[in-house]
Amino acid sequence: MWLNTENQPVIDAGLAGFIVSLAGSRPVCKAALLLNNELLHKLAAAPSPKLKKAWQLLGRQRFKRVSMADEPNRSQPILRVSPALIVLAVILHNQIFLRNNHFNNDAAEPVRRHVQACLNLLSSPRTPADILNFDLLLAPYCEYLRAENAAGKLDQLSLDLLNLAPFTALQYLDLALPEPLLRKASAYLPHWPASRELDIGEAWWSAVSGILDCPDLVAALKNAWLGLPENRLSCLGLGVFLEEVRGLGQYDDLILSFFEAYEFLQKLPPSAAAGAGVCLPDLIAGLLKASGDTLSGRRLNQVGNEYFLKFRALLEILAHRRGVPGEFRHLSYDFCFKRLLPLAALATITGGQRREQSTPVSFSTIKFS
Repeated sequence: MWLNTENQPVIDAGLAGFIVSLAGSRPVCKAALLLNNELLHKLAAAPSPKLKKAWQLLGRQRFKRVSMADEPNRSQPILRVSPALIVLAVILHNQIFLRNNHFNNDAAEPVRRHVQACLNLLSSPRTPADILNFDLLLAPYCEYLRAENAAGKLDQLSLDLLNLAPFTALQYLDLALPEPLLRKASAYLPHWPASRELDIGEAWWSAVSGILDCPDLVAALKNAWLGLPENRLSCLGLGVFLEEVRGLGQYDDLILSFFEAYEFLQKLPPSAAAGAGVCLPDLIAGLLKASGDTLSGRRLNQVGNEYFLKFRALLEILAHRRGVPGEFRHLSYDFCFKRLLPLAALATITGGQRREQSTPVSFSTIKFS
């Protein structure tokens, strides 16, 4: 079913209902929204009271401190509902509508074409406010994909959306790797297929540089990484990302503080819902110790290397500094040198500065008291 694009109140109400549902546990889409440019701008410039309240509810539910543009005296960040944000809402609405409803290709094709046309109107958000506003919509969409167990099998448009928004993509590395990280994996993993860098690489890393210059965005990223499901994608993606930013020479504290918090969380008793599970270093050790005499054993070794990448940047920093810097008191000897360091002797990862033989100290020569 499609909503009549001439009926703005109906479109307005349908979009409001979808935005409200993003603040809940599952998005609701009752009909496809096929909007022209004129109506998109009207919904941004003159939203109905119902649509305006929907944006307020989503902002308060997701960010808690987001205020609307008509509250200028408050110190919280301001949610400005731009035409770009309306376009993004329509894209996500129609994406979820297509996933929740089974159509033949002829029936679904007009919706897909409209979604692609809308995507072509968007550019990557660059200011902290625009980044947070995009994430306001994309984060619930990614949560929905997680609930659908979509890890590793996203459609191309969902991948394009995440490549457009590095901040959100870096929070959901368990779903898919951004193309620039995917392309760099071959520099670290001998079994990974080599491929040339895409044109989006330079622009993507430029956007990441802006994100890392904003302390609030960095804090949000670290919190998201602490909650990542530890699947192969997330470990590989986070590992490649941290090694790449470590190579820039100014983000050691970010990496060390993240793993300090990570180790602390490993010491907490697991919740009843989460279950005990398997400690990641133990899982990696088991995979890397598998005999490489068979195809299945070699594949287990490869998977172990992919998981091990998560800790690569940390171990490189410890090797370079000959230990844990004193200001990171909660990053323990046992965790770093009894749990993680032995894995380095089993792994077959190249990559990063080690690939260029510029790391001055090898792991095997580090001495600790």
